[in-house]
Amino acid sequence: VAGSRSRGYVVKIFNNSDKDICGVTFLPNSDTSDVWNLSVSEADGSFTTKDLELAPGATANQFGYIAASRSRPTILNVQFC
Repeated sequence: VAGSRSRGYVVKIFNNSDKDICGVTFLPNSDTSDVWNLSVSEADGSFTTKDLELAPGATANQFGYIAASRSRPTILNVQFC
């Protein structure tokens, strides 16, 4: 589409807890055209990380998406292992 500017986002997850994290679910708050390493909910459009096991103090950044506009995601849930 002429004049549209998509934005690529890499999702960085920092585990500042003392437990392993096995999943994070969030809303992108924008229309999206592509995702990687994320499951998309048909019900509400939320994204959930795939194959995440994040130890305390660790960081993950293998998740991402292309958004139609600038946005800040809303975290809905953090699942501990």
